[in-house]
Amino acid sequence: MLPNFFIVGAGKSGTTSLYNYLSEHPQIYMSPIKEPHYFAFIGEKPYGPWSTYHKLVVINKIADYKKLFDNVKTEIAIGEASVSYLFYPNSAGNIRKLIPNAKIIILLRNPIDRAFSNYQQSVRLGIEHLTFEEALMLQDKISHQYIPQSMYYKQVKRYIDLFGKNRVKIYITEDFKNEPLNILKDLFCFLKVDSNFMPNFDSKYNVGSGSPKSLILNDFIVKQNILKNILKPFLPFKIREYVRKLLINKNMTRYTIAKETRQKLKILFRDDVNKLANLIGQDLSEWLK
Repeated sequence: MLPNFFIVGAGKSGTTSLYNYLSEHPQIYMSPIKEPHYFAFIGEKPYGPWSTYHKLVVINKIADYKKLFDNVKTEIAIGEASVSYLFYPNSAGNIRKLIPNAKIIILLRNPIDRAFSNYQQSVRLGIEHLTFEEALMLQDKISHQYIPQSMYYKQVKRYIDLFGKNRVKIYITEDFKNEPLNILKDLFCFLKVDSNFMPNFDSKYNVGSGSPKSLILNDFIVKQNILKNILKPFLPFKIREYVRKLLINKNMTRYTIAKETRQKLKILFRDDVNKLANLIGQDLSEWLK
């Protein structure tokens, strides 16, 4: 069994919420592993942004990938949600080769906010210790590539060229946040499942944002260490997760992008945003205001 639709990104644009809402629908089956990343790295080792992470989690054997869908019963739409598929250029062709009639779903967030959120996530995970402005200046020397991942035009065009506009649904994250039911009803129609189904909007996913007040405490929370290994056998998983999330939230400070930095990024993204707007036929001028 293989999926017949994919949420391909963009990262930090609401794909986790979308994945969970779709999982609630009785006619939709979502991979129990949200991001198997299988099609991003067929025949090659993970590289580029998040390569260390991908090496740990990527499913690289077709037999193992198919097992993710062994529990499909009578569901009509079968999917997964690997955000690496939008940024890594071989992904679209790999999907097209194996599943030519696949449906593609893309969520796109304001590119500046997406890049900043990506940066904050890297800080929380302990793999970024520069300020946002310092990280942007060193884009060619670090692996996170916050800006390239927010240059959507070529990434989206790749899927439209390979699958056609009728098989590619593109939504704007800000619209999804403001009108989730309308977006989901449209998406249910796209997937040809019951569009009257009502997901549970009380649940919130990946809502945390910000950067750690203490990098030392943050590293202790997110990285392996002797004390955590000693305590692990004595604390149930749910308690460990509760404490971990509590400490992360207590240690989080929230700040916004400097006005000057945002203005520079608007200029940087302007051409790409305008080309994307023409490609998908949507007004994206709010991103540049």
